[in-house]
Amino acid sequence: INRSFEDLYLDMPDNEFLKKSQFYRSGFHRGAEVFVVYARSYAIPTQISMKTIENVEKVFCYFYKGTLFQFSVYYSCGYKFSPSWENFIYNTKQKYGPGKESSINHEIEWNDGKTTLTIKEEFESSSVVIGATEHYYIVTYSDNALSREIIKKEQQSAPEF
Repeated sequence: INRSFEDLYLDMPDNEFLKKSQFYRSGFHRGAEVFVVYARSYAIPTQISMKTIENVEKVFCYFYKGTLFQFSVYYSCGYKFSPSWENFIYNTKQKYGPGKESSINHEIEWNDGKTTLTIKEEFESSSVVIGATEHYYIVTYSDNALSREIIKKEQQSAPEF
C-alpha cells in the first residue's frame, strides 16, 4: 500500500515536516500531535495561506514519538463533478483488491501488514454555513506498528471498573 501523499509520507520525522510544510497546529488526539496542511483558507481558524490541492479540503497529520504515523485526506464532495462512492473507490479496488467493506456505511479498508488504508464517506456540520452539512470522502493512511503502540498505551492507561 502506498505510504505517501504529495510531500507527506508515513514515518516522516516531525522536524522534516515542520521545516517544509505550511501548517496549522490543531492540538492532540489520542496522544498524537495533530497538524492540518493543504487546507483551504476557510477550513482553518487562522490566516495562514497554504498550498491547496484541487478537490482536497484539508489534510490532518498525526505524529507520535516525533513520527508521522497517520494522515487523513479530506476530499470535498461539494464540487461539480464529485464522483459517486463506487466511482471514488473504483481505482483503489482495482489496485489493491476488494478490501474489507463495512456492511453499515460507506467505509472500506485494506491492510498489507505494514500499512492500513481506509476510505470512508462522512457528513459533518459545516464550519462555514450554519445549518449546512459538508460531505467528504476521507482517505486515511496509517502505520500499523505505531497505531498498535498507541492502542496498547491507551489500553494500559484505561481505568478499571
